[in-house]
Amino acid sequence: MTVLLFVHGTSVRELRHDDTLAIITRQVSGLGRGWSVETCYWGTAFGATPGAGGATVPGYPTRRAGDDPQAKILALWSVLYTDPFYELRVLKFKPTPPQPFGVPPSHALLQAVRAFTPSADTVELFASLGLADLLRDAIGSIAASRELEDAAATATPDAVEHRQAIARAIVANTLATAQDAGVPALSGWMRDRLVGALATDLRADVLGLPDWLTKSVGSLLARVTTPALLANRASLTDATTPAVGDILRFLARPHPVEEYLHDRIASLGDQDVYLLGHSLGGIICVDLLARTVPPNVRGLITVGSQAPYVYEIGALPSLPTGAPLPRAMPPWLNIYDPHDMLAYVAEGVFGDRVRDVAIYSGQPFPQAHTAYWNSPDVWASIGEFANHER
Repeated sequence: MTVLLFVHGTSVRELRHDDTLAIITRQVSGLGRGWSVETCYWGTAFGATPGAGGATVPGYPTRRAGDDPQAKILALWSVLYTDPFYELRVLKFKPTPPQPFGVPPSHALLQAVRAFTPSADTVELFASLGLADLLRDAIGSIAASRELEDAAATATPDAVEHRQAIARAIVANTLATAQDAGVPALSGWMRDRLVGALATDLRADVLGLPDWLTKSVGSLLARVTTPALLANRASLTDATTPAVGDILRFLARPHPVEEYLHDRIASLGDQDVYLLGHSLGGIICVDLLARTVPPNVRGLITVGSQAPYVYEIGALPSLPTGAPLPRAMPPWLNIYDPHDMLAYVAEGVFGDRVRDVAIYSGQPFPQAHTAYWNSPDVWASIGEFANHER
């Protein structure tokens, strides 16, 4: 009698496990080979949960979006680091103020910015951080931009809000370019000091964000940036703990779940057992078999697994990088979808001790990571592998 013993992956709990097991059982039955399907469900007993009720998460579970007085500033900078011209684009849509006699405020602002040279103290401050050259380039980029020209059309005679925005745009441009070059991020305090120095030089040394900006874009920014993450940190922790926590917990303490798997294999007696490990389940199977091979295990099948990668980076608990698989290791089939970003090939590190088979589910990631079970190619490969290894 041949048994396919399913070992599920990370973040799987009862309902999701039962649904997957039902699909596998149906597919195996359709092969008409008389195989049975068993499972090694470890998620509830050995999966990760916050043991102290989330006591390590700041504000868990009481944080709310409005609690952080810096929320809008964090939100704005989250956008500016990606798009330094963002605030200037928003200024374009501010109502145009009454125009005084004489030189239009827009012309005066453009002339001032295009002729702008930061003070010696400001240049020295940027130079002390290795940013002097990037500052010069950023000033030129902002001054020559269409965004500045459009924003200037809504400037008031003193143009304080516009000059503040220009100072932030110059700093954002400077720091974004530095980050792209691999320079570590500055503290928020130092970033604001750079903005303050430029704002003073631009005659706009007024701190804070104008009311029109926080009102017009605050809700948008709060949905997509750091404040939203902070406000939802408790729920994000709850959602990600099984996926990330299961992996970390296994790599730190692999023995409990492996002992459980070993006992499940032993409970199947003298039946021919093929281990079917998905994702983290594949890592668990590989690590167990690298330690010890139960006598009734005839083969290993990993599907969408990270086991080869974990071995390559030296994180597989039982087998350091470069060490060969034990001679007793059973035949190993590794199935992967090239569009599954969590699936890795094994032949590159284990050679002919494993056979990689690529299948194409037609799904993008992350759907590709769970689409294996309904693929006829997966089951054809498994059937061929079992026949060959008999």
